[in-house]
Amino acid sequence: MQGIELIKTEPFPKDTNIDLIFADGDAKELLRVIDSRLSSIYEYLENDNLDILGDSAELFTGLGFVALQRYINTVCKAMEIEKERAFKLGPQHSGGFTIIRIIDDAANYWKHSVEWGRNEEANKKPNSRKKIIKTFESLGRSIDEAYPLTCILFQISQPKKTSLIAALENLERWKMELIQAQKPNNNAEKNDP
Repeated sequence: MQGIELIKTEPFPKDTNIDLIFADGDAKELLRVIDSRLSSIYEYLENDNLDILGDSAELFTGLGFVALQRYINTVCKAMEIEKERAFKLGPQHSGGFTIIRIIDDAANYWKHSVEWGRNEEANKKPNSRKKIIKTFESLGRSIDEAYPLTCILFQISQPKKTSLIAALENLERWKMELIQAQKPNNNAEKNDP
C-alpha cells in the first residue's frame, strides 16, 4: 500500500490564524491526491479514450472544485469577511469574473446540477442556477455540454499544466490580497504628529 506524503510547512508567527494554516496544508494534500488521479485519467484521454474516462475526469474535477470551495469558505470564515466582498478580490479571468467566483460556481454546479433537470426547465431557473450559467458562459462554456468542469479547470489553470494545485495557487494569491486589504493603513499612522 502506498502512503500519502505529508506536507512539511515552515513555522508560522504567533499571530497567524490556525484555521488558515489548516486550510493551506490540508487543501494541498487533498488536491495532490485528486490531481494524481486526474493525471492518470488525462494520460488515457490523450489516447482517445474520452468515452471511457471523461465521466471519471469530471467526477474527480468536481470533487476538486468542492475542496477548493471549502478552502474559500475556511479563509472567509477565518478572516471574518463576507463571501460576496471576497469574491471581488483576487485574480480575474479574461471572461470578466474572478477566479474565486468561477471556482465557487463550478463547485455549486457539481453539487447541485443533478437536481436541476436540463433544458426542459430553462424558464424556471433559480437564481443560483442563473448565476452559474452566467459564469460558465463568460468562459465560453455551457452547463449542457459534456464535461464543463474539466474544461473550466483547464481554463483557470493556464498558463500552467491543468491541475487543481494550479487553481489553488490562484486562491493563495487571492488570500494574500485579502490579508493586504484587511491590514490597517500604516501610512496614516506615519503622518500623525
